[in-house]
Amino acid sequence: MSEQGFKTLYSRFQRFARFRGMNEPDARDIAQTGCVAVWQKSGLTEEEALRYGLRVVRNHIVNHYRARKREITVAELPAHSELLFAEDTELKAVTTAEARSAVEILRSVLGPREFDVFVLREVWLLPHAEIAVALGISVSNARGTFSNARAKVERHRADGAFG
Repeated sequence: MSEQGFKTLYSRFQRFARFRGMNEPDARDIAQTGCVAVWQKSGLTEEEALRYGLRVVRNHIVNHYRARKREITVAELPAHSELLFAEDTELKAVTTAEARSAVEILRSVLGPREFDVFVLREVWLLPHAEIAVALGISVSNARGTFSNARAKVERHRADGAFG
């Protein structure tokens, strides 16, 4: 893989970690860990490297929070919004306050795995097969988890939880 390929992976891994609530230094460390893991597993295609790296990054994030044994506060979410949410076919940037509020609601509504699958599908627009590889689950499990998460979000949306 080229140097530019690793820079792209590093950027994606770091954004993924920041979106999951990691502070900037921890997100950089975890992104570097993901890149090192991809580098050590030579011979991967770019697609395989992304999948493998996301799985490594997600596992390190989970281990990080298990060790800390505490919930993430909204104040620890990224101070700037790099998040895009789809509205019909047109993408629009949302304000930081809106993004934090939406993430806080999603975290309160969904379990950790549901949150990961929902974000990878709805924000990162990954297909179920890539989500399954990234999280180490079956494709049918990824589909089912996404379906359940979407149903929970729709129920809460109907109840007015999302404003």
